[in-house]
Amino acid sequence: SWPAPGEISLAHQGILFLDELLEFRPGVLQALREPLEERRITISRAKGAICLPAEFTLIAAANPCRCGYLWSNTRHCSCPPGRPLQQFQKILGPFLDRISLELDIPEVTQNSNGGDVLAELDSNAWRTMVNRARKRMLARNGGILNSRLSADRLNAMLSQELPDWRDRAKQQIDLAGVSHRCVQNSLRVARTIADLEDREMISEADIVRAFEYRFLIARFTQSRSAA
Repeated sequence: SWPAPGEISLAHQGILFLDELLEFRPGVLQALREPLEERRITISRAKGAICLPAEFTLIAAANPCRCGYLWSNTRHCSCPPGRPLQQFQKILGPFLDRISLELDIPEVTQNSNGGDVLAELDSNAWRTMVNRARKRMLARNGGILNSRLSADRLNAMLSQELPDWRDRAKQQIDLAGVSHRCVQNSLRVARTIADLEDREMISEADIVRAFEYRFLIARFTQSRSAA
């Protein structure tokens, strides 16, 4: 009956990882909307209420279907037709509005030399690039992360030579059926892409690339519906 910190408060200033996202009840996922937006959560119980900090990075993972082989190049998917669509439908909507990146992680296979393809990545080079971009971001924003930039500040960072990005954004909204919050999040991702490449202004290529990191689940479910 006493309010107490839960997993999202224990993840404050850290990472909250939801493995097997599709196994979570829809109500649990929708309950994450407030802390993702407000970076705090209010817990109410019979003997009182308490407001706790909940500023975390949310990472979630899910198989494309029950058997896990929907997009596999090595094994055949054994799920009944339409089952993947039914699984993903429950996480569409406001919860996904607060997700900035949706990525399809392909199968890890052996390269021609017999080694793991992941071993080809240079983690030291990535670390150097990320640290440099983070210093640039904090210096420019006055200590504020790109994820907290307002729409006005983001618009001021668009390249003067950039065509009207709002038309492109409207096309994405109409195509994927997402909200303006999604578009603003994608613009923040574009700002980070520009920082990683040591550029002061956001280019059209940055925005296109940011949009490519979004709407994966919406496009997937639409393609399954058409099929």
